[in-house]
Amino acid sequence: MTYPIPDEALNEHIAFLGSTGAGKTWAAKTAVERLYAAGDKVCVIDPTGAWFGLRLSRDGTKNGLSFALLGGDHGDVQLTEHNGEAVARYVVEGAHPAVIDISTMLLSEQRRFMTAFAE
Repeated sequence: MTYPIPDEALNEHIAFLGSTGAGKTWAAKTAVERLYAAGDKVCVIDPTGAWFGLRLSRDGTKNGLSFALLGGDHGDVQLTEHNGEAVARYVVEGAHPAVIDISTMLLSEQRRFMTAFAE
């Protein structure tokens, strides 16, 4: 299958930018699925709550990819603005792919969480 993003680009820092409806999430999910299939470490920061669907099949009737889902409405565990450092440790030290859903946090809480996560 031909993908719009070459495999080599997935080994570098990459960002998906565009207006609403341009296909950013679709392109990013395709990239994440490819990285997961290759056995690479994958961590998605989800500010919109859209990424829990990775754990479902395309038709939503079966299990999908095995990701830890942290935070959000569908999370295995809930997050607070104070969990950023602990979640970063989990991601860096663990071998399990993760989606970090910060969509249910207030913007100020997201900033505090992400600052601690990034540091």
